Amino acid sequence: MIRVTAPKASAIFALALAAGLAGCNSNAAPAASAPASAYASESARPAGPPLPPGARCTNEIDKWQALVSKDVRNGMVDRSVYNKIEGEIAEAQSACAAGHGEQALRLVQESRARHGYPPG
Repeated sequence: MIRVTAPKASAIFALALAAGLAGCNSNAAPAASAPASAYASESARPAGPPLPPGARCTNEIDKWQALVSKDVRNGMVDRSVYNKIEGEIAEAQSACAAGHGEQALRLVQESRARHGYPPG
């Protein structure tokens, strides 16, 4: 009796490898991404007084707002936290617009610390 098991095992392995690699070249459409947060559209800068261009407080407020907006879009910030931070940003904006840059910077840093973010 002649045994042909070795070539048969190699053929099965080759077929399995080919089938596995065939999936890499698939033309199927990518899976849909997760739906956006229900309040992601609310992540725009809160309405407020115009901030002085180029001021340090303006830059820090913009950075803090961008970070919060990103976390809202990613669903990492709860609605109640989001609302609180937006109120704190609006307070910092008012101080900055009124020429109280150091107070605005302090408000931003306090807000970041209060919500568990590292200093900016």
